[in-house]
Amino acid sequence: MTNNLTFATASSGTAAGSYTASWVCTKSTPSSPTESRWPATGSSPTPPSSSGNATEASFARVGGGEFVHCTVTYTPPYLSLLKTVDNGTTGATHTAANFTLAATGQSAPNSTITGAGNAAASVTKRPVAVGAYALTETAPSGGSAWEAGYTWSGLTCTGATPTVTQDSVTGVSAASVTIAAGGNVTCTYTNRANPKAATVTIQKIVQNAQGGNPQPASGWTVGATLNSPAAGVTITTPPTAVTQPVTGAVLTPWTVRFRPGNTVANVRIQETLQAGHDFVSSSCVITAASGGATRTQNLGSANAVMSGLAPGESALCTFTNKQQPGSITLTKVNASDATLAGARFQLWNDVNGNGTLEPTIDTVLGAEVTTPANGVAAWGTLLWGRYLVQEVAAPPGYLLGTTTVWPINVGASTPARLAWDLGRIVNTPVTPPTIPLTGGLGRDFYTVAGLGVIGLALAAFMVSGVKARRRATG
Repeated sequence: MTNNLTFATASSGTAAGSYTASWVCTKSTPSSPTESRWPATGSSPTPPSSSGNATEASFARVGGGEFVHCTVTYTPPYLSLLKTVDNGTTGATHTAANFTLAATGQSAPNSTITGAGNAAASVTKRPVAVGAYALTETAPSGGSAWEAGYTWSGLTCTGATPTVTQDSVTGVSAASVTIAAGGNVTCTYTNRANPKAATVTIQKIVQNAQGGNPQPASGWTVGATLNSPAAGVTITTPPTAVTQPVTGAVLTPWTVRFRPGNTVANVRIQETLQAGHDFVSSSCVITAASGGATRTQNLGSANAVMSGLAPGESALCTFTNKQQPGSITLTKVNASDATLAGARFQLWNDVNGNGTLEPTIDTVLGAEVTTPANGVAAWGTLLWGRYLVQEVAAPPGYLLGTTTVWPINVGASTPARLAWDLGRIVNTPVTPPTIPLTGGLGRDFYTVAGLGVIGLALAAFMVSGVKARRRATG
């Protein structure tokens, strides 16, 4: 007598549907103690059925003395995350273990696997539920990280087709993969080390009005921005900075970062010219990534492009400006506004800057200036600083005025200014003796005559005194 067998299984749990069953059966009969196997190789996703082919049906029927043994195995899908790191010639030394890889389920049941790249325990052939997974990574960070960073340059999978959002320059920005029942998927992340960053520093040098005494200058606004290429290279912000005391350089250099495959950057270098200054020159000294070797690139203007900055190089760009010279002018005139020649002036360096002439402290600058027929006295090409203009002598026949010293502050910022015009300075004439309109003797005559009489009387008195003493001694 033969009986037909019906096989059944049951599973439960939120992830039960993710598992795949595999059946293997063996059978022995009294006439043949050697077991036969179904299927002959591998396994079957379903149990043997009496409606199947003859071999399968024989395992679904059992007769007297026959023994059938079936084993059903439930297997979940598997997902492995691998990491490939390409450091190239950048000098970076990170390995797969320095990256954290993750696959996060996007729908229930939410399986998640995460761990260091290629780690056997955490991201290699891990059981997961069926469904879509977001694939992400975390690059090395902290003090040991490669300062230029890494670009996630590619993602491939075997056992499933991933969905990848990728740019040829910036690399992978998003990726996912769908895991099916029975799947065994391996996804490989590829990262390339970015080239070493370059730096740009800007400093300011200011010359005096005569082109000498170059000094670092603070308080100047300068800037560096990326001119090209449009993609694959970035520069830190803000785009402008202010030069600092002592060094005349910006506090923090700009950092230029490169993606793999980008070899050079062109950076716009600029300054905001301050009032009272002229542009002199601008140039950049670029030091090679290996150090030591340098090259100089002349920019030629206050807003120009430094070209060919390569990964790892450092550029020191210098703007040189010159203070515009100061000047002083004045015009000597009389009360009728007619110009006067012959007035003498002296220019002094106001050492203490107090606006008061102190001959023992202040220093004379140059020779005296005498006004010609047009009455003009002038000084030019003056350095920035404090001066005193002194009227030493009035024009012949004229008196000095009540003001004979004028303080001057040459510079670009109020109250200083570059061009000083003291205007028209009036001298009054010396007053001559008064002569009566009738032609007689005036008051001044009698005054002089009276003084003369007094003088003669004093002289006679002194002579008589001398004679008296002589007689007394004789």
